[in-house]
Amino acid sequence: MRRSRTPGVVLVVLAVVGVVGATFWLTRSSPKVLLIGDSLMAETAPYVKRSASADVTSVALPGTGLVSRQQFDWVTASQRLASRRPDVVVALFVGNCRDPAGLDPAHPVPCDSPAFFAQWGQAADAITTAFEQRGAHVYWVIPPPMREPVYEARVTELTTLYRDLARTHPHVGFVDGRRALGTPSGAFLATAPGPAGRPEPLRTADGVHLTDLGAQRLAQAIVSTTALG
Repeated sequence: MRRSRTPGVVLVVLAVVGVVGATFWLTRSSPKVLLIGDSLMAETAPYVKRSASADVTSVALPGTGLVSRQQFDWVTASQRLASRRPDVVVALFVGNCRDPAGLDPAHPVPCDSPAFFAQWGQAADAITTAFEQRGAHVYWVIPPPMREPVYEARVTELTTLYRDLARTHPHVGFVDGRRALGTPSGAFLATAPGPAGRPEPLRTADGVHLTDLGAQRLAQAIVSTTALG
């Protein structure tokens, strides 16, 4: 009587499925994450790298913005960075503006003018498109609140621009930096309980940049929102 080989076949199939499944799990457990931004991202990135279960790369240039193109061209740089095919991109830009500002150096625009914000929105859209076309999931960090009114007005405008990206990029995500570093109502927050339970500053003396505690809180928001923990 001929013996059935069905059990052996089943074992082979299960083994193959197990290998494929393990390979898929290993691949998905270490997504390629790209952090881009200005000085606040430079301060936050080391803490994201420590806590994220991912392959994290940071390209953060202090003092740069999306419209000061002669200083650094983030639109062109993003097209180049997109060729690395990151799985996740997190962008943090809080509105640095250095004259001459403008996407077209031949036609500069004043900081905080309607043209400045219109071009900032165009740049954010172009950056999002560059990465999404290569398959990345793009997150924009909603800027944290600022102490000085002129900077607070600027990040308020930027928040609207970033949120508006969802109209043309339905898969874009947002990390709420205002909630991470502000009061429950979104106002500027100077201190928060540190590891020892005592109040510690979240921002440096200029009311813009982050202390270690502030950077840790923003990194935690990035990791939890992007599910990279």
